[in-house]
Parts: sequence; structure tokens; C-alpha cells
Amino acid sequence: GKISREPELKIEFRIQQEKRRQVEQLIRKHHPYEEPAINFIPIETE
Repeated sequence: GKISREPELKIEFRIQQEKRRQVEQLIRKHHPYEEPAINFIPIETE
């Protein structure tokens, strides 16, 4: 394969836990990379 160098951005947003699967599917569907970096970090509240 060919090595490509493109500018990247980090995007953060908050979602409800029950929307996680739907959000991940949408990101993978619309992102140009075969394997985009996707991280889900739980936020605990008291």
C-alpha cells in the first residue's frame, strides 16, 4: 500500500451510553479511513 500523510483532527463529544453502538456505526460508515481511531471513555457522575 501507499503511505499517505493527511492533516487530522481530534473530535470529542458526549453521548448517552445507549447511543454508543449507533454512533460508532455512523463514524465507521462516514469516515474515510478503513480503521478510524475511536475511543469511548465513560464519565461517572455522582
